[in-house]
Amino acid sequence: MDTFKKISLQGDVISARAYHRSIVYNDCLYVLMGYNGSHLGGMYWSNDGIKWVHRPSLIDTHGNIIAGRRHFGVCAHNSKVYFMGGYNGSRLKDVYVTSDMVQWKRLQDASWDERFKIATDKFNKLKWLIGGKDIS
Repeated sequence: MDTFKKISLQGDVISARAYHRSIVYNDCLYVLMGYNGSHLGGMYWSNDGIKWVHRPSLIDTHGNIIAGRRHFGVCAHNSKVYFMGGYNGSRLKDVYVTSDMVQWKRLQDASWDERFKIATDKFNKLKWLIGGKDIS
């Protein structure tokens, strides 16, 4: 039988949020963006699940702060992490990629309509965006 254990977090404690995304990449766990009554940017990360570090903003390669959002997609593919779409008061179709979780490069907007509440994954050597909502 599987059991669950409550642990005590150290460092920057993750603030309350919903509609965020989490991903494991390069042996670290990341919690990205989300919503707590307002759209949250940035991320938390940990290499052991106990001690956490907060990065309040994600910055693109041009020095721009990437807008906080909820209901976006995130997936790892070919040693990179991609995140795309979501909602921050408007539906989004922007796409960003990173290989170090520090420098984010904005790619061209996706060819699909702006959408949120999406699922993303990798399968058969491709990145997949599945479903979502394209109306408010």
